[in-house]
Amino acid sequence: MPRISDCVYPFGLDPIWGIAGNSLAFTNSLKMKLAVIIGIVHMSLGLLAKALNAIFFSSPIDFFLEFTP
Repeated sequence: MPRISDCVYPFGLDPIWGIAGNSLAFTNSLKMKLAVIIGIVHMSLGLLAKALNAIFFSSPIDFFLEFTP
């Protein structure tokens, strides 16, 4: 199989790390990155829901003082 220099593994996890001595540190780092990404998406969806609720209930004070900042 020829090597491709710009090949990217799924989720940044190279399968050869499974046999490396420091595979635990590498996978923990990957899990932390995924947790941060999931947390940012989760908080963004919460802010979007807050904005939609403020618009739906016609509450400009909630929109400008809770969603906008």
